[in-house]
Amino acid sequence: VAQESDIIEGVPVYKVGNRAGFSTGTITYASCSAYIVNRLYVNMIKYSCYTLTGDSGGPVWIPSSYAYTNKLMALTIGATQDSVYGVGCRIYLINDVLNIQPVLSTTY
Repeated sequence: VAQESDIIEGVPVYKVGNRAGFSTGTITYASCSAYIVNRLYVNMIKYSCYTLTGDSGGPVWIPSSYAYTNKLMALTIGATQDSVYGVGCRIYLINDVLNIQPVLSTTY
């Protein structure tokens, strides 16, 4: 699981979503705010992966080609209107706040 020190603007990321499928991009903002369905979310990660409505809950990770091992970074919670960017919630916060451990698989 990626830690705060791994989340740096420009780092490559991969994303899988139910509608958009597999896409690649980079972290464009390590910390941003986003309005999603009239609710403000803070301390989010913005990334340049093609993202569609319906991709929510999909994993975003730093690939092993960059980090020596795949590092789960976020879960998608929204997309920009033009679908060029996605916004995700830091996975380590989900671990810390909800005490939930993600189940990781090498296939999708």
